[in-house]
Amino acid sequence: VRFITVPPSAPPMATPSCSIVVTGFGPFADVEENPTDWLARELASGADGWRLPHGVPLRSAVLEVSTEDVDAQLQRLHSGDDSSGCVIYVHLGVDARGRGFALERTGVNNMTFRVADERGRQPTDEPIDAAPAARG
Repeated sequence: VRFITVPPSAPPMATPSCSIVVTGFGPFADVEENPTDWLARELASGADGWRLPHGVPLRSAVLEVSTEDVDAQLQRLHSGDDSSGCVIYVHLGVDARGRGFALERTGVNNMTFRVADERGRQPTDEPIDAAPAARG
């Protein structure tokens, strides 16, 4: 992950055409401290003197690891979006067995949970949305 530091002299755009929403997640199963929680908050806070170029707005949300909360929070986030421009959602996740950052290149329209979510739901082979099985 590379953070962009924009010098104060960088000219701002009159009106950013897009905004960015970064989501992290709270604890779940064997992940007591989810690093995506911290990362989402830090990105949106502008910590360490960095910010997005050209005044692009950045918001963050930390979601409970449950399908019910994610659905509700994403509805809330989406309803607050400015429809005059684009909104880019960046969803951060954690792989407890992972050794670094990985970018998912294919979206699969399938919910199969290794463990139950924080509210006890553990879907197997359920579609996320009424859409194609995979995009990528």
